[in-house]
Amino acid sequence: MLNNIVKLFKLKSYIYGHINFLKTLKALNIRNIYIAIVLGTLTILFEGLGVSILVPLLSFIQVDGDIEKFKNSSLISLYLYYFLNFFGVKINILLLSFIAIFFILFRQVLNFFNLILIQKITSEIHKKVNLEMFKCLMKSSYKFMNNMNTGKFINATDIEPSMMAMTMRSYFTFYTNILTMLIYMTILFLTAFMPTLVGVLFLILVLLVSGSKYAIRTKRLGENLVKLRAKYRDLIAERFLGWHTIKTFDTVEIEYEKLEQVQKKMYTDTVNVTKLSATAQLVYVSISTTIILLVLNVLITKLNFDATKIVIFGIAFMRLTPTFKVFQHNVNRLVELLPSYVFCKKIYETAQSLSTLDKGNITKIKLNNEIKFEKVYFRYKDDQKNVLTNLNFSIKLGKINSVTGPSGSGKSTIVSLLSKVLIATKGKILFNNCEIGKIKEKYLRQIITYIPQDPFLFNDSILNNITYGSKKNSKKTIWNALALVKMEKFIKQLPDKLNTNVGLLGKSLSGGQRQRLILARAILRNSEILILDEATSAIDTKTDDLIQRSLKNIIKKKKKITIILISHRVLSFMNTDHIIAINNGKVEYEGSPKKFKRG
Repeated sequence: MLNNIVKLFKLKSYIYGHINFLKTLKALNIRNIYIAIVLGTLTILFEGLGVSILVPLLSFIQVDGDIEKFKNSSLISLYLYYFLNFFGVKINILLLSFIAIFFILFRQVLNFFNLILIQKITSEIHKKVNLEMFKCLMKSSYKFMNNMNTGKFINATDIEPSMMAMTMRSYFTFYTNILTMLIYMTILFLTAFMPTLVGVLFLILVLLVSGSKYAIRTKRLGENLVKLRAKYRDLIAERFLGWHTIKTFDTVEIEYEKLEQVQKKMYTDTVNVTKLSATAQLVYVSISTTIILLVLNVLITKLNFDATKIVIFGIAFMRLTPTFKVFQHNVNRLVELLPSYVFCKKIYETAQSLSTLDKGNITKIKLNNEIKFEKVYFRYKDDQKNVLTNLNFSIKLGKINSVTGPSGSGKSTIVSLLSKVLIATKGKILFNNCEIGKIKEKYLRQIITYIPQDPFLFNDSILNNITYGSKKNSKKTIWNALALVKMEKFIKQLPDKLNTNVGLLGKSLSGGQRQRLILARAILRNSEILILDEATSAIDTKTDDLIQRSLKNIIKKKKKITIILISHRVLSFMNTDHIIAINNGKVEYEGSPKKFKRG
């Protein structure tokens, strides 16, 4: 029992951690939080005053307006008499009724503004945490993102941030619960001191003894639910992307069973959390009702309390009982929600720790010579062997360069090093004799446009897809870019032309059309270096030839542009100006494609 109580108090470190993490993300509006606390305090205070004023009101009716009897009826009546008498105000039923109505209405007005403000605070936290988590993860390193699965990403940027916002709402509820208990206990103590003291101490004892046990069990279930939510969303996202494979392999039932297993675990844990909460409420309602009845019996039979005090005691205790119940429920809810912040914080800190600090300060380079790799080595992990070994080669500016080699030879790693996604373990990469580490990362992203093997198109219009990442372009510039990649006629035949939606991942288009739209996007960015990473590997020879001719057109029209074509297709690199052949992470050949003998 004592061990559970100690664990319950240890939850404060979770709360401090949650608040500090929100501060780190700059998701807390301190001013609004203080205002909400003040509004919440005033709301409960006026609620207590509204109930308290019933004592003198009912007493005044009971003594039939006799002031002396009224003063002696209760401490509240006595204090109220002296207060009003100080201002020379005479007590009557109408005045007492007006004061009661004022307290109750003012309490509702304060509560109205408080609820709206708390919603604004929680919504702002949800929005800010969502955006900051997304920004942090997207800016992290290749190593981090390569190990991140879809479910974790969705959880960290959407689901768990919403839980973190709900945790803040629970803090406010927790605070008003405590305040409500204090206010009503004060009323009860003023009405009947000893019976109230015994009853409250008994309720607090039950709360600590059994509540700590429920809280610790709820915490474990909450942590498990966070993991299950991430796992389920990962499975769902992966199955959606692999729909075609699942359909053609006729494995829908197998996938259904996998998802069902995770859903069953989520169902069981969610129901168990509810069971714990319901059990706690059952205990408190049963015990508190018993206490109320016992205390009322004592007040009537032993202490000869008058009807007014009994009514007020009953009202206050009946209000206090559900507050204890809500308090216990809120403790369990808080414990269930807090693991969400731990999940987000761990991912955020890992992303931050694996991010590489950009030490570059050069924001402008005139590319007129060559890009050189000098004795470059690279390995992904310290305990692994080198993926690239002693690379020495040049990329000719204003030409079509080809980097070729078998799968796994290190071609894509070279691309990542060029765009500073990866950092070389050893050696130099020079842009016009300027080391890549000295070049500002943001500037490097501007002068390099990368086209991956799997072209990524957003579920948006052709226009928004091809102008993505570029500054404002005129309609003429856009159509010229589409003409260069041989897509102008096709788009003009579409009913909505540039406003045609390409569907999720551009699935309404063929592979070759997607590649050429990506190529148009690259042209509109007006970058000086264009990298195509196996961009023609998944398309037919005819489309490949069409793209090769498009590249030649781009070079003719934009003489300052440098194209780096990563490919293992003979037809692709035979039409280039300069070739670098890579095998097992080493340069096998560099020079003219015509002199290259493929092994």
